[in-house]
Amino acid sequence: MEQDGHGNPQNANAQRGRKFIGVKFECCGVYSRIYYNEQKQGYFGYCPLCHRRVNVRVDPEKGIDARFFNLKIR
Repeated sequence: MEQDGHGNPQNANAQRGRKFIGVKFECCGVYSRIYYNEQKQGYFGYCPLCHRRVNVRVDPEKGIDARFFNLKIR
């Protein structure tokens, strides 16, 4: 693992610059990141507590401006 020059390990995801959005899962009241999935053309992840799946589709030409969302999963 690489270090930041101060002896602190750097987050591997931050090093690669992966696209993500912040999500508050209303089902369990928790926050997490979900990451961009090239094959599905959107952001894909799971609630960290109840493991419900979420897929936020994004138009590849327009993208999205917002970085944080509150999600209600049915």
